[in-house]
This record gives sequence, structure tokens and C-alpha cells, in this order.
Amino acid sequence: MGVHEKGVPQADPLQGGYGGCGIYPDEGTSGMLIEKNLVYNCGECFSQHYGRENLVRNNIFAFADDGVAGVHRKEEHIGAIFERNIVVSEGQALYRALAAGKFRDDGNLFYDYANPRRPFSAKQKGHDFGDRLYSGDVRGLGYYNNALFADPLFRDPKNGDFTLALNSPAVTQLGFEAWDYSQAGRLAE
Repeated sequence: MGVHEKGVPQADPLQGGYGGCGIYPDEGTSGMLIEKNLVYNCGECFSQHYGRENLVRNNIFAFADDGVAGVHRKEEHIGAIFERNIVVSEGQALYRALAAGKFRDDGNLFYDYANPRRPFSAKQKGHDFGDRLYSGDVRGLGYYNNALFADPLFRDPKNGDFTLALNSPAVTQLGFEAWDYSQAGRLAE
């Protein structure tokens, strides 16, 4: 694992930092419940090409080089529904490849450690975030509904400790359900 110039680890420095996606429902995936996942330090934490009504709720998505979350194909229906997720970055886009009507979101917490007062999302794919959209623009596209822009109060996220403080605004204001992610990962046989 390499380190991006802004201090965010990259998943594959030999490929220019492209590290793939943490969660990638693709090729028409529909009706999935994607819940209680911790995804961080990858190309994009959540990426959906096309699908229908996948419910993405109560996840932690953090520090993705190409933008934290994206639904990349505009369809005639809602592709994904984001609810009660914690989405954090360190100077990268919170949502990317953003256009009106691609997905629905409600009640998520967003925070950018590099610029807490002005987090952004982007219309473009990739980590050249020249076309930045700020909260008013993103709300105009129908996103950041009932969003909370606040520090989630993780114990030490830059070193991989995403333990939430009991008074985290994600818990107290949005109803995020904390879980013990220390038992997650691949199981050895």
C-alpha cells in the first residue's frame, strides 16, 4: 500500500493509485442490502455501475482516492439508496461522477478532515476533481437530504481505528448503529 501525496493510503501505487472499489455491485445487481461495512483506503469505497434499488445503509466509507461513493449510470429508476452512512474523506470528493437522479440519499453524515468547512463532491470520474460541487450545488441535484456535516468522532481514523465515541453525532442525531467491526474480515479455515 502506498501513500497519496495528501497522506491517504493508496491501494495500488504501481497502477497510479487505482485500487479498485471496496464494494462494487455491478451488472444489474438489484435489491441488495449493503449494511454494516467498514470500507476505507481504496480507489472508491462504494461504486455501482448499474442496478436497481440497492439499499446502502449504516456503513462507514472513508478515505478513497477517486472519491468515496459513486453511482455511475443514470437509469430510469433509482439505482441505490444511501441511508445513515458515515462518509469521510481527506480532500477527496465525497460523491463522484455526480448528476441529478442517479441515486437517493437521506440522513448521512459527511466530513472532510482536510477541509471541514467546505467538503465537496464532483461531476467527474477519477481523482482530477476539477468540477467541484459544494453543498448548495449538490442539494440542487437532489442529494445531501437531511445530511449532517460534522466530525463523526472516530477514535483514530487515520490509523484505522473507526471506533465511534458514544456522543458521535452520527449516533445521537442520525441513528447510526455502531457495531464491532474488529471481528470483520476473511475467515480462515
